[in-house]
Amino acid sequence: MKKELRKIYINKRNNISNKLEKDKNILNFLNKVIEKYDKIMIYYPISSEINLLDIINYNSDKKFYLPYCCENEIEVRYLDSINDLVKDEVGILSSNLKTNTTYETLLLEP
Repeated sequence: MKKELRKIYINKRNNISNKLEKDKNILNFLNKVIEKYDKIMIYYPISSEINLLDIINYNSDKKFYLPYCCENEIEVRYLDSINDLVKDEVGILSSNLKTNTTYETLLLEP
């Protein structure tokens, strides 16, 4: 069931008209939402996903984190610079900077 739903929604995402304009609207909205937060976890965009990395350019005073897949687990990694990204074990770009920050910390600390 999950694979079928994923296929349906990827197809819908790939066929969005005016995607750049809609992505810009989403990023503008997210920039307003994250104003009150110091730590933000985003993902590295693949395929036709919205590029959340643009949020970093507008929020240089914030700390950003990326998921890092390793040994059947997902770790939280600190993102110091987009230029320092490495591929994780599944081939998705992420940070190589380990941190003590956890999902729970990011969820509970504004």
